[in-house]
Amino acid sequence: MIIADILNYLLQLGTVFLLATEGSLVVQRAGLLNLGIEGFFAMAAFVAYLVQVMTGNFALSMLAAVCVAVAMNMIFTVLTVHLRLNHIVSGLAVAMFGVGLAYAFGRSLVQIPVYVQLPVLNIGGIYIDPIEILSFIIVGLLWFMMYKTKLGYKIRIVGEDPYVADMLGIDITKVRYIATLIEGALVGMAACYYILVSAGAWSEGVTAGKGWLAIVLAMMGLWDPLYAVAAVYTVVTIRDLIRLVPGIGENVFLLEAFSYIIAISLLAVVSHFEIKKRKRVSIPLALAKVYSREERARKYT
Repeated sequence: MIIADILNYLLQLGTVFLLATEGSLVVQRAGLLNLGIEGFFAMAAFVAYLVQVMTGNFALSMLAAVCVAVAMNMIFTVLTVHLRLNHIVSGLAVAMFGVGLAYAFGRSLVQIPVYVQLPVLNIGGIYIDPIEILSFIIVGLLWFMMYKTKLGYKIRIVGEDPYVADMLGIDITKVRYIATLIEGALVGMAACYYILVSAGAWSEGVTAGKGWLAIVLAMMGLWDPLYAVAAVYTVVTIRDLIRLVPGIGENVFLLEAFSYIIAISLLAVVSHFEIKKRKRVSIPLALAKVYSREERARKYT
């Protein structure tokens, strides 16, 4: 029974991180370092909870969360792609804006309970719901898109060298908007699933840095959809075991702190291994670099 409980917790929390990480991975492969993910994760969670309280419809709550996450992600895209502002500053601004807005308006939801029971498949005491299944399907689809389609090729080349991509006739703005659209949709799904199924209650600080951790996990997964699965479930498994330690598991913020320590430590190990083997870590070379055609003209003329 204890093992089944651990696996159920692992699958549930792993689904949250997997969806958010895959979203962050796609946008990073397009060369955008979006640190604003924490902000629209919090906003999407707030809106999902609010819609669920008002309608009791999970599908509608999920749709609302996705729409809000996409809309907030577009703010970051406009700032970095059109206005060519610094990625880190723009991302932090969006993050602080989203988190502040979510917790300011979310105070009225603290005392309102929400119960969402998704249909589940019971396999020996392990309960698998449709969103958990969907998360793995999405991983497969993203892998196929990234390596077997023209869109995936465009995303990868834009993230590696937007100057070359521009000369090849690739619409960099369009590609980056599509990438952020995918990220927003996946983060919105993750936020809705987390707040309504995993957490089940709204409180200040309830998202507890889930968005920030997704960025680290995307890097730890070497920007590959399949490797990201291993990264997510490695961190979540260790976190799940730490949760059983007396004095730590009862303190949610301390538990979140350990999640970051685990992820960063494992990222350091992966990076060290790559350096020792004299292989380049698969970081997109144009990650967080502002691109403009004027700079391209100066570079190639």
